[in-house]
Amino acid sequence: MMAEEEIQQAIPGFSPAVIKALLNRRELKFDENELLAMLQEVNASQTHTPLQKFDFIIQKLLRGKVSTGQTSWNQFNTKMLPALVFLEGSWCYVEESQKENGYSILIPEPSPQEVTVKKEEMPVTVVLWVKAGKNQTLQAQSAESSESGDGAQNVAWTWLKSRLLKERGWILDVALASLMINFIAIVTSLFAMQVYDRVIPTLAYSTLYALVVGMFVISAIDWLLKLVRARVLDELSCRVDQLMSQDIFEHVIRLQLDVMPRSLGTLTSQVNGFEAARQFFSSTVIFAIVDLPFALLSLGLIGVIGGHIGWVYSGLLLISLGIAYFTQRRIQNLTKMQMTRSNERTGILVDTLKGSESIRSAGAAWRFAKEWKDITSTISTYNKKQKSITNWTTTTSATLGSLAYSVAVVVGVHQIEAGNLTMGSLVACSILGGRVLGPIGQAVYYLVQWESVSQSMKMLDQILRLKTERSSTQTLLSPDVPPNKIDVIGVSYSYTDSPVKQVNVKALTISAGERVALLGTVGSGKSTLLKIIAGLYKPTEGRIRLGEVDLWELDPSYLAKHVTYLPQAVELFKGTLRSNVVIAGEVSDTIFLDTLKVLGLDKIAAASEKGIDLVITEGGAGLSGGQRQLVGLARVVINGPTIWLLDEPTASLDVNSQKQAVEVLKNRLGPSDILVIATHNPQIATDLSTRIIVMEGGEIVHDVPTSQVELQRGAK
Repeated sequence: MMAEEEIQQAIPGFSPAVIKALLNRRELKFDENELLAMLQEVNASQTHTPLQKFDFIIQKLLRGKVSTGQTSWNQFNTKMLPALVFLEGSWCYVEESQKENGYSILIPEPSPQEVTVKKEEMPVTVVLWVKAGKNQTLQAQSAESSESGDGAQNVAWTWLKSRLLKERGWILDVALASLMINFIAIVTSLFAMQVYDRVIPTLAYSTLYALVVGMFVISAIDWLLKLVRARVLDELSCRVDQLMSQDIFEHVIRLQLDVMPRSLGTLTSQVNGFEAARQFFSSTVIFAIVDLPFALLSLGLIGVIGGHIGWVYSGLLLISLGIAYFTQRRIQNLTKMQMTRSNERTGILVDTLKGSESIRSAGAAWRFAKEWKDITSTISTYNKKQKSITNWTTTTSATLGSLAYSVAVVVGVHQIEAGNLTMGSLVACSILGGRVLGPIGQAVYYLVQWESVSQSMKMLDQILRLKTERSSTQTLLSPDVPPNKIDVIGVSYSYTDSPVKQVNVKALTISAGERVALLGTVGSGKSTLLKIIAGLYKPTEGRIRLGEVDLWELDPSYLAKHVTYLPQAVELFKGTLRSNVVIAGEVSDTIFLDTLKVLGLDKIAAASEKGIDLVITEGGAGLSGGQRQLVGLARVVINGPTIWLLDEPTASLDVNSQKQAVEVLKNRLGPSDILVIATHNPQIATDLSTRIIVMEGGEIVHDVPTSQVELQRGAK
């Protein structure tokens, strides 16, 4: 096999160094010898594009567990770094710089070297990127679980287990520390037995001091081990929190919009469901799992040392576990109902905050306050019942522990009288009994708490099983050319559990350069058709093709570059005027300022002392409806797509702003760009379109050139 240096020289572009850097940073395992072989095979090909070569290497190397993509740097979401960029005639590795506000780049030729480039100085180039491995995505786990027909909780539990066990070294560290701590506890009981049985009867002070010195050393080790164990688990909790939170968030933002829960409160509660499980599994429950076997070991030692005293603690163990089991069964339904009502209360809070203006203007505050009060009262009732049962269980368990200690002492006294037990052995059994009672109490507590964790995971599982816009197991395409037409083939769409077809289009083709206006009454299906073409909704039946490729086989980055959808209600986000206009990434200041000027947004910036850094709060408070719509138009114009999908883009604008917006669209649309605009304004439709489509009941009832419509109007 050729040496790595020879291959690097033989293959201009890709080098082992940059690919290894990329895969290692992504924590993807691969065989280095196989990588070198792949590079040789790629070098033999002269007909494939860089993306095809890169995809071939990655797919072969990682057995199809990842997906690849290509886009231009100005369209690339830098949050997806690291990646490969084409600079100075070769493919280089790039990631966020940890020291400066820029990018760290590994240039492989002529000899590997690292350079740092400021963000504003980064040239526009081509980017090749790798998505997370299949085993690292919630989406893939959900797909695999569905295919295997596993139980209702399998996706959530599999995902949680994969995150907790991603780095298994902590398990060994915690287990070893817990083993040592429990052994030290046993040594403490033996120390007491030796003192009572051998030191006190003979007043052997030298032996006493030797034993005490040994206990000081052991206690210091015990203190250190407990600190180390706690620190390991704290670090684990922080890492798992970050990984799990990021996983869930990315899963939610990839969900198909038409399958997302309509209640934001319920969705929020379901997303936060992992917190209870994470705390349960990465905190002291680990101690309980490790300590329980030692509780049984302590019970065995009590039997060896104290004889019949062991039966006392054995009986306590069985009774306590039985109580915990029946308590768990009793609170199962209560916990489920409490969580359901808590989700409803969160939903009311979200709705009230979002619609506070409408609620106050309609004088409906009393209604929402009453709903809040009723739900809170119900939750309090469930919570009180649950706490009552839990308190009864823990109190009963503690009382049984005290009684067991008393009974053990009585039995021990009788054993001493019979000559079967010494005073030191009784004291040792008492200390060991505490090591039995502690884990038993913890076991009872965690068995009761388990029901809340189980319900939280069931809620989270509902989210993880929702369909995402793309499957991580499919091969996505990213053509080198923009789409030159839109084909709607036998498309129908119905909302979940609805028998009504919101859209039912047998065939529709829109070619490059066409300007299409969608007209129709409210509810005729115009907006839904736009969302389907944009890839936001997946049709119930039929296909959407962009160019020669099925829309759902295209990489999202390709769609983001070439297809832009402007909704009726433009959403603004917490930030500034600039961050809300340039929402998808960086853009040159020249393009940004020019877009503000042509749409009149520069006047908004000029009216504020902060200019383009004008603060915008959640929901876009501070801007009028028309200003929000102009911000939405600015996003579309800056993106410069090939396919423009606009839903009522001028509905909130005054007459002058409408004319200005129309002129901007006419000037910015390229000759081969496709415009599809849904509007109720006939003037806008005729000014912008070359073709008018009228929809009714989700179907196309008229499809004619705009010129014919103008002729008919002129003839009347």
